[in-house]
Amino acid sequence: MLSKDITDLLSIDYRGLFKDQHRCFELLTKKRDSGDDDIPPELTNGPIFNLSDDLFVWVAQQHIDNGSVNLVASDLMSNISAQPNADLSTGYTAMIEMIAVSGHAGRAAQLRLAHVAGHMDVYREFFNAWKTFERFEALSDGQRKKAPLNPHKRAMAKEFPQRKSTARDAIKIFESWLQKYELLEDHQDQIASWLTELETGIAPKPPVAEKTPMTDKLFWEIIDGSQRGS
Repeated sequence: MLSKDITDLLSIDYRGLFKDQHRCFELLTKKRDSGDDDIPPELTNGPIFNLSDDLFVWVAQQHIDNGSVNLVASDLMSNISAQPNADLSTGYTAMIEMIAVSGHAGRAAQLRLAHVAGHMDVYREFFNAWKTFERFEALSDGQRKKAPLNPHKRAMAKEFPQRKSTARDAIKIFESWLQKYELLEDHQDQIASWLTELETGIAPKPPVAEKTPMTDKLFWEIIDGSQRGS
């Protein structure tokens, strides 16, 4: 049975896990001082000055236990591409594992996929800067003076190998995670596409979808399937 304080915390879920920070501080402080048996240990370690990973994970678990997995997943999805390292932070890893073991491994896989996709987007940006730098280096001295390279592009080109390495490591971590939950087959094509792009610098074109010709029979099957019973 959830305590009233946790229920109160869950009642603001329409704002997101921590969108209303003032209210969350208020409820977490109240919880810390309540003397209840289910007080998270993290709440007793000094004043609540910020929302630590431990508290974020704790609140996420309350939402998942209360059946609000979609809320937790949506909040994570909105920020996950900004994770800077090849692997997720400790807090994000814990919350995605909680989602997976609660029976939503597919949703957890989408979150991890979005994390890698974010690294691939960064890779493409730095790859373009590196290509620009390569073209600049091939110019004559006179041409370089007429069209100097943007210092930001130069810095990005220098950092390109590390960004590429990070993206590759993120893919390997994702692949290992998928194997753990027996979901690798569902994402093998995407992983192969990413690895090919890292190797060649060219993203493979997606396969052309087969077009099924429209017939009278198919048309009425679609209509029948879309109708709702009264």
